[in-house]
Amino acid sequence: MAALLRGDELPRGAFGWTCAFAEPTSLLRKILELSGRVTLIEAEDEGNVRRSATNTTSKATVFYDGACPLCRAEIGLYREAPEADALEFVDLSDPGATLPNALNRDDALARFHVRTRDGRLVSGVTAFAELWAQLPRWRGLARIARWPIVRTLLELAYRIFLMLRPGIVWLFVRLTGPRAR
Repeated sequence: MAALLRGDELPRGAFGWTCAFAEPTSLLRKILELSGRVTLIEAEDEGNVRRSATNTTSKATVFYDGACPLCRAEIGLYREAPEADALEFVDLSDPGATLPNALNRDDALARFHVRTRDGRLVSGVTAFAELWAQLPRWRGLARIARWPIVRTLLELAYRIFLMLRPGIVWLFVRLTGPRAR
C-alpha cells in the first residue's frame, strides 16, 4: 500500500505540500489522524481504496443507489440488522446527498462505497466487508471476504455482477412485483 499526502487539500490559508510514502507506519498514521490537517490518499493493488481523509467519524457511512430496487432491498436487510445504528446510510438518488470529496456521483452510483469510521473510502468487495464487519450476524462473512484469495474472487464476481446489473435488476423487479419499485 502506498500513501500520498496532499497539502493542497488543507484548509484555506494553509501552506501546501506533498509527501509520498511507500509504506506509511502506524505511528505516522496516528500523527496524521491526530493532526486532522492533511488528507491521506491510499492505493491498494485492487484499487478499492480511493482516498481516506484523516478525520474519523463515529459511524461508518454506506453510500447506495436508492433508485435501484435491488440495492434498496439489500440495504433494507442491513438496516434491519442488529447494531445497524452503527452505520449511516446515504441514498445517492437524493439530490441533497453529501458525498466525500474523493467521490463524485457517477463513481458512487457505479460501485458500492463505504467510508469507514477511520475515514477510509473503500469500494467493491472491500466496502461490503467493511459493512458486514459492523453487523454482528455478518461478521463471519466479513472475515472470510477479507482473505486475499476470497477477496480477489469476490471482486471478480462483483465486477461481473456490475456488468450484468441492469438485467439482474430488471429480473428482480419482474419477480418481486410492484413492491420492488
